[in-house]
Amino acid sequence: MESIIASLAIRHGLSKDEVLREIESAFSTLFSGWHHVEVLVQIRKDLRLEAVAYNKVDGIILQKTLDFPTFFSRDTITQHLEYHLAKAAA
Repeated sequence: MESIIASLAIRHGLSKDEVLREIESAFSTLFSGWHHVEVLVQIRKDLRLEAVAYNKVDGIILQKTLDFPTFFSRDTITQHLEYHLAKAAA
């Protein structure tokens, strides 16, 4: 994952930290739209992505961890990420 992040940083003229923030933002936006609830995506210390959906039901905020592989094809992930990185680099 580190080599992918470094490659994306070079290709888009961004720092590694900027790439990490854009990855989190891109997938948070995509998941939130698909699930119609707020979804927070974070990159863990082991560089794995973790997505948690937040939904308010009867005044109580519920959390649900989402699984990445069941939702996206590799092409969908790549296209969405490339779009957000190009936008951030502009």
